Amino acid sequence: MNSLTSRWSRMPRGLRSLQRVAAVSLASGVAVLAFAGPALAVNATIPINDAHVPTTAADFPTKVCSDKQLPQKPGQDGWHFVLPKGSPIPAVFVQVRLTFTDTGGATQTKTIPGDGTLGPPSAKHAILYTPAGWTLTAGEADITGQSEDGKPAFFNLSHVCVAGPTQSPTPSPTGTVAPSESPTVAPSETPSQAPSGSVAPSSSPTSPGGQLPVTGLAIGGIVLTGLGLVGAGAAMRALRRRNPAAADTPEAEGDSDGEADDKPTGV
Repeated sequence: MNSLTSRWSRMPRGLRSLQRVAAVSLASGVAVLAFAGPALAVNATIPINDAHVPTTAADFPTKVCSDKQLPQKPGQDGWHFVLPKGSPIPAVFVQVRLTFTDTGGATQTKTIPGDGTLGPPSAKHAILYTPAGWTLTAGEADITGQSEDGKPAFFNLSHVCVAGPTQSPTPSPTGTVAPSESPTVAPSETPSQAPSGSVAPSSSPTSPGGQLPVTGLAIGGIVLTGLGLVGAGAAMRALRRRNPAAADTPEAEGDSDGEADDKPTGV
């Protein structure tokens, strides 16, 4: 004992102060654990609030989709579970097991974490999404931090977010594209047929065009014949105008001869 006292007296004052602080801190920590240990229960199992089951998301009265914890998703109902107010600060979810009945009547079991998430913002919250229309029928949770007086004794369904519209409208725009293509193809074909139809009238004038040369040749021959006759008549008139005496001479001579013959006969 005297040796320990002598050693303590020989130690520097600063080192002795640090040893005192360490001893006090250790004693305080042991006291906290001694008092807190009996008040905490690890992995206590509590049920869901009976007033919150059975229910569908559509039938549950509290619906909140605007918060960051439970945004709306197409075709999926959102479920937000939470430990009740007044629970001890250390109390948090360890695992949540939920039972549903799907739209076909079959029983479905979901586990959080795994099918869902713990938090945000902390493990006092549990988030799950299920196909739209499922009915929550039962649930239980393993927690840590339950007090000696049994708090929390259950957990709550805080609020839900009903499923948004599914993405089936996206195929409908594709369906509208098909009609838009069919009219475009139809007009493209009709103009192509229109010029082909216009070729027919072009062939019809060609057939009379082939007959026109024949008719032209007949008319030309008649015209030429007429011109020839007119020319011949004109030539004959010209000749008669040039030699009127020659044309009349035989007749004159005949008359004179007759007169000459008549005279002797009379004598």
